[in-house]
Amino acid sequence: MFTGRKNSLLAAVSLVIALTAPQALADKDIPSSSFLDEGASLGVGLTSREGMRGYYVDLNWQFSRYASVGFDVQSYLNPKSYPSGDFVAADALDDPEEKLSPSSFRPRHNTFGFKLNLRFPIDVNDDIAIAPFVELGVVSLSTKSVTIYEGKELSGGSTDSGSDSTDSRVSHQVRFDNLEAFRVGAGMQFVFGENHSFILGYQGFANDKDWSELAVNENEKGGWFRYEYRPTDRLGAQFGIDAADQFGDPRWFVGINWKFN
Repeated sequence: MFTGRKNSLLAAVSLVIALTAPQALADKDIPSSSFLDEGASLGVGLTSREGMRGYYVDLNWQFSRYASVGFDVQSYLNPKSYPSGDFVAADALDDPEEKLSPSSFRPRHNTFGFKLNLRFPIDVNDDIAIAPFVELGVVSLSTKSVTIYEGKELSGGSTDSGSDSTDSRVSHQVRFDNLEAFRVGAGMQFVFGENHSFILGYQGFANDKDWSELAVNENEKGGWFRYEYRPTDRLGAQFGIDAADQFGDPRWFVGINWKFN
């Protein structure tokens, strides 16, 4: 209980800072930095969560110094193999004794996310800037459908498609429901010159079954960290850790980031 209250307090403090900083420090000069200037960027790299490894693509558009929108895709191949017979009912088979092809499969999970970021950059000195922020977003997990065939080919080997190979066998489509979640976060970005950016934040997820009450599960919230090193104005290397994603699992990623303008 103490941990839950502490996490809630940290989230509330970050939110208050982000909302009140513009009024309290409106007379501050806004710093100039490649991390804070307007422009679009594209990030790609490797990511991992709960034993699953995959890749990510992150597109971000900073359309003003105070706001940005982002869209990202994460794709994971499940390390676990699932027996095909668990997903095709015996009474749906032409011959329940017939083998299925493939006999097992590994699902691929794709996560699509959209976010809105509102921030206020504050110039600490000539080399350091901070930017409190809040974020709102939605996340959807989609699992790719799987086609499972019955092992014995039909007599005559003809189908609607006219194929006499794999398509000539009886097939069964296994589809999975999408899982959506609402995301809210707040935190602080620290910029050191033109080369280093650190982000410390806190986020929480409410899945679709909780939307009516906007409830956030205790296991689906936690801190997150981002670091990016930019040797040039456009190209950077980035690393990040999430203590909990929409399912309450830790996640990390590493990749490169390219700024277009």
